Amino acid sequence: MLGAIIDKNFKFDMHIQTNIKKNYQKLGLLYRHNRYLSPSTRRTLTFTYLLPSLMYGTPLFTNLQLGLQSKLETYYNKLSKFATNFRNTSHHSLSLHTAMT
Repeated sequence: MLGAIIDKNFKFDMHIQTNIKKNYQKLGLLYRHNRYLSPSTRRTLTFTYLLPSLMYGTPLFTNLQLGLQSKLETYYNKLSKFATNFRNTSHHSLSLHTAMT
């Protein structure tokens, strides 16, 4: 897979951690400008700017450690909240499918 980071044990953990970190930076940038973005713009940015960079490495997500699974799930939840402008502080699990509608 082009651009994947592989460690000496042929694990992709570092690749996934790096991708999550980069995507949090992108999401933070968009959150800082959130008040200027319409709901449709937030959804468009989510599906064209944020999501593809993580989805490119989806085959690498098999057999993830629990810690990485949790980080990935947390990021997807935050991404869903951004796309839907969901502001409730309780721990509801949103799906990106919800964000598309």
